[in-house]
Amino acid sequence: MTAAPHTAPHVALLGPANSVHLQRWAWALQARGWRVSLLSQHWRDALALPPEVALVPLPHQGQSGYLRNAGPLRRWLQAQRPQLLHTHYASGYGSTAMLAGWQPALLSVWGSDVQEFPQRSPLHRWLLRRNLLAARAVTSTSQAMAVQVRELAPELQALSVVPFGVELQAFAAPAPTHTPDGTRAPGPSP
Repeated sequence: MTAAPHTAPHVALLGPANSVHLQRWAWALQARGWRVSLLSQHWRDALALPPEVALVPLPHQGQSGYLRNAGPLRRWLQAQRPQLLHTHYASGYGSTAMLAGWQPALLSVWGSDVQEFPQRSPLHRWLLRRNLLAARAVTSTSQAMAVQVRELAPELQALSVVPFGVELQAFAAPAPTHTPDGTRAPGPSP
């Protein structure tokens, strides 16, 4: 008996699986009906993933793993053919994605990858710039990081700011209620 073909869109997340931020992405996408695969060289402590998310350990760890995992990642992508490769962290995992050469590719910058990594040397700056330009689109969680990305790659076509934060409508204070005699009932103030 053969398995039924997958009908849900498939996203491949590439990044540190032991990060709560990437785990939240996996949870949110899976909850919205996406088929999610999470590829990582940091998979040992990835305990907080939904059981439906496929955790795919990359074979090489450490700094050299970012380069050495490009081939295994490319082969996995060619076999699985996800609709999107969403890479988190523009320096290390961004290099893996750039070398794998898969499109469409979305790259999310996290902070030190665009604010500290390119300051190490001209080679680091060149590599990060290549990683940014290899993605079809780039997201940043702040305007400050977006400015840094623009300085590194001014010709980048698609750059969006997707901030972390609280969805204010979900946590809006309820309208005050009043008792029958017209006094305000106890509870949070608006």
